[in-house]
Amino acid sequence: MRSSGYIFFVALCACASALNAQAQEKASQAAAATSAVTPPPKTEPIEDTLAPSITIPTPKTERKITQKTEQGKVTEVTVTTGGSTYILKPNATVGNAIPGDVQSTVNRGAQWKILEFNLGEKTPHNKDDNAGSGVKPSESALPPPVLIADPTVK
Repeated sequence: MRSSGYIFFVALCACASALNAQAQEKASQAAAATSAVTPPPKTEPIEDTLAPSITIPTPKTERKITQKTEQGKVTEVTVTTGGSTYILKPNATVGNAIPGDVQSTVNRGAQWKILEFNLGEKTPHNKDDNAGSGVKPSESALPPPVLIADPTVK
């Protein structure tokens, strides 16, 4: 009884694969017939139009490169491009290390200038801040003095 179930299953699979092959053959014949009959669609030329009226301005980037040398060797290169500044320095070998040796370093990265403080220089104040008040800019920035009553004085 069990063997008849297996035989039935194998026969069913064989019939399904035969029907699948016939369906694929019919589909390929139908596709070949329709592709031979229908021509490709005709294309129409597109008329030339004027150039777009929008122009995108390119930012002006000024590049300034400054090199510092000591005894004929470049010790520092400062590059200013647009709003960023970075400094490149050569790799100095330590002691008796040879380039490519274990003790020497291979690369040295660029140093970016992020913030710059002007500690010793005075900045010019805007004259419109206290115009007509007759008060110096340094005096107007200070708060008024606070009077504290002395509890011992009556």
